Amino acid sequence: MLRAKRVAINAMASRAVALRAASTSTQNPDEISKFSKLARLWWDEDSAAFGALHRMNQVRVPIVVEAAIAAEAARGDVPTARSGRTVRPLARTSVLDVGSGGGILAEALARVGATVTGLDASAENVAAASAHSVIDPDIAERVFYEKLLVEDLAAQLAGAVEGSVAEEPLSGAAARAPAGGFDVVVSSEVIEHVNSPAMFVAALAACLRPGGVLVMTTITRTALSYAGAIFAAEQLAGLVPPGTHDFAKFLRPDELSGLMVDAGLVPALPEPIAYNPITGRWSRGGGRVVMQYALSGTKPLQ
Repeated sequence: MLRAKRVAINAMASRAVALRAASTSTQNPDEISKFSKLARLWWDEDSAAFGALHRMNQVRVPIVVEAAIAAEAARGDVPTARSGRTVRPLARTSVLDVGSGGGILAEALARVGATVTGLDASAENVAAASAHSVIDPDIAERVFYEKLLVEDLAAQLAGAVEGSVAEEPLSGAAARAPAGGFDVVVSSEVIEHVNSPAMFVAALAACLRPGGVLVMTTITRTALSYAGAIFAAEQLAGLVPPGTHDFAKFLRPDELSGLMVDAGLVPALPEPIAYNPITGRWSRGGGRVVMQYALSGTKPLQ
């Protein structure tokens, strides 16, 4: 039984390698269609589709805040409006949220002071996120969403730096990007849904300023992650809709670290994160990565 399970897992891992090698774009139409159909549920905190994702901000926001502050300190930047670093620790920090969906993480980061640009490949998701962000006037002016692939934004920003952009001025996300790139780029629970993870990470890195930090969360590829994220969460407990995940697309921490290195980043150690469906709470740490993890990578100053 165990041998058969290992054979199946190895076969899915081989399929993942083939899929990545064949991809020429990060866009996956099937995945975009899947989440577009769920767009009306993004802000239903009790929904099976996104309830756990709302609660995931319990760990995601502190992880991003800590990475941003550490990167700022490494750059030697003078601290800005971070009195006590409690209320709005990301004041004056530019954040690019790639795969922003309905804006669950983007809004949370705006509430701790960040100016956030969210990118998503689904027009329905962008509409849902934009409609919700205007409800709160405290963040409405600091959150912007656009239907755009990150590799297209990276190309626009590179063209602006090289002076090869057409006569028309930059617009949208490219116009909002600070000179040199964003302080922080985040992509949470997204890379397992894209084509060409290598292209995706390279594009994320290209949108960073020198000394900026990329923060990602995703699911590792192990027998336990299959049992938890697919069998238990999708098929048994119904925490997320069936078909939400494809085991073959999960990346182990060493694989994602390698993609960051290839993109010119210096990765940190992965941090395990876990969800308790009984208590509805997320936690950080706990030793080795079993299911999900966060990984950050810093862009060198030179």
